[in-house]
Amino acid sequence: MVELSATQSERRRHSRFRGRDLIAVIRGQRYDVLDISFGGVKVIGRFGVAGALIEFAIAPDSARATPAEVRGRVERVDGDLTAVRFSIVTDALSKMIALRLAEPKPGSTGLAVG
Repeated sequence: MVELSATQSERRRHSRFRGRDLIAVIRGQRYDVLDISFGGVKVIGRFGVAGALIEFAIAPDSARATPAEVRGRVERVDGDLTAVRFSIVTDALSKMIALRLAEPKPGSTGLAVG
């Protein structure tokens, strides 16, 4: 069982970041983002079938935020979660993900020790 876990983590090319305040707007519906990476996004909700191509927007849940356009393929639907692999990572999407990377981890003070 440990080997399987190690194998799965080696497959992942990009670190995931919690979606926190991100929302996905798909066909006029708003869905919370569970996590996001430079490779894809996992959304809380069912809106497609595995293999389907999809276009939507991701934005911080703020009226002033500019959304990032997303194109991708639905990789899997598991219960109420849908995973989408990005086809193209636009500059706007890349910046949005990079901001998540720069945020301090929960419980972290952000101060360097040493």
